[in-house]
Amino acid sequence: TQSFDLLLVGTDNPEPGTGNNRSDAIMIGSLDPASRQIKLVSVLRDCYAAIPGHDINRINEAFSLGGAALLLETVNHNFGLDLKYYVQVDFSAFANIVDILGGVDIPVTEAESSHVFGDSRAAGTYHLTGSEALSYCRIRKIDNDFGRTQRQRNLLTSIYQTFSKEGDQKILSLFWELVPQIETNLAAEDMVTLFKQHRLLDN
Repeated sequence: TQSFDLLLVGTDNPEPGTGNNRSDAIMIGSLDPASRQIKLVSVLRDCYAAIPGHDINRINEAFSLGGAALLLETVNHNFGLDLKYYVQVDFSAFANIVDILGGVDIPVTEAESSHVFGDSRAAGTYHLTGSEALSYCRIRKIDNDFGRTQRQRNLLTSIYQTFSKEGDQKILSLFWELVPQIETNLAAEDMVTLFKQHRLLDN
């Protein structure tokens, strides 16, 4: 079975009165049913790209101009890919997803801790709530965008590990709770099929 690739988009919440939001995180996720592995590659949001129908601009501007569909087209156009599907989640929904899962365990450095918790703590693995997880993956002042995107990948990996540890029935129950929190051009039935292929659901 071939790997399944899709665009993962994290957006900020719309500015009051505008209805416009921006893509704060852009990743390409690859699901390999054979090895049961998920691979994540981040696209730096400030890299310049040719946006179809528009001028060259920062790649995250594609979302502002045409939503996830134009961002998907832009990523395909600039990186020679043929992605057909996307999953989009905004800040509020992201925090809700983490809370639905009961929180996630994340290694936090001392430098990161003040941004996550609002106070300085020793480095260690902490069980983060949804709002803490959101703060963690939005940290941008202590290093650079490479560090920031690594935190985002760390967070998604932890979410996946938390989700996949549950039994089949619990996973199915969580799945239907999580679906309303995301926007995607994947049908729910297709998502269930993907989970089955990836071992998460056997029936």
